[in-house]
Amino acid sequence: MNQRVLDISAYQGEVDFHRIKQDGIWGVMLKATEGERYLSPAFEKNYQQAKQAELEVGAYHYLRASTVPEAVAEANFFLSKVKEKQLTLPLAVDIEAPEQRQIEDLAPIAAAFCDTLEKAGYYATIYSTVDWFKTKLSAKQLDRFDRWIAEEGVSKPNFEKPYGMWQYTSSGKIPGIAKGTDLSVAYKDYAGIIQRAGLGQVRG
Repeated sequence: MNQRVLDISAYQGEVDFHRIKQDGIWGVMLKATEGERYLSPAFEKNYQQAKQAELEVGAYHYLRASTVPEAVAEANFFLSKVKEKQLTLPLAVDIEAPEQRQIEDLAPIAAAFCDTLEKAGYYATIYSTVDWFKTKLSAKQLDRFDRWIAEEGVSKPNFEKPYGMWQYTSSGKIPGIAKGTDLSVAYKDYAGIIQRAGLGQVRG
């Protein structure tokens, strides 16, 4: 399958989710949290409106961690903010922060974050650039996790390992959103996979 997916944060401002659904968008990945304290002020509103528009919905966290304990703390913070949501797409960790540029091997940090999500009963995926996946996130210990890769200006990603989503532009023009937005294509039926596995459900 090839389905279009948007990732949306407070930066996009007001979003007409019904309009983007009509334009053929299948799902949205909503920014929920960043670091250990930041909750996106747009997350709750965007979540409610996306569900009302009957879009598939996932969430992502912008990772600031530079150690394994920090990654676990950030993952638990992320989980605390999404636990009441009915999510049909993965939980993603966005790894591209300035704090991490000097770290040669981010695999232990990424694995600790994703392990924490999986232990809580969610489908975890790692988002980063193809360059980082080839360098800082190339360790075999990450091969058990799904990948959401980012590479622009190419007709096909220059990446040999498996991936479930590809972000091909950061300036997509979509009716219903005034500002440019990241556009990805999903190659997996995440909603079906997550439903069949009983993942991403509301946690009481």
